Amino acid sequence: MKKAFKILFLAVVLLVAIATTTFYFFPQKIIQLTNWSFANSANLEKKSIVLATCTIHYYLSKNWDKKKL
Repeated sequence: MKKAFKILFLAVVLLVAIATTTFYFFPQKIIQLTNWSFANSANLEKKSIVLATCTIHYYLSKNWDKKKL
């Protein structure tokens, strides 16, 4: 029984360490994954426009061309 608790405790500590490391060293990846998840569930696709030295990113409905204006 003690061995099972030790293994469970080590697994929880390892998961917390991985989550903390990811959050600290790769926050942009977490933001990109979250944005992708929300856009995917809303049926949106990411688009971008380059104006001079500035890039503008936006989301557009995948069904936009099919809608009548």
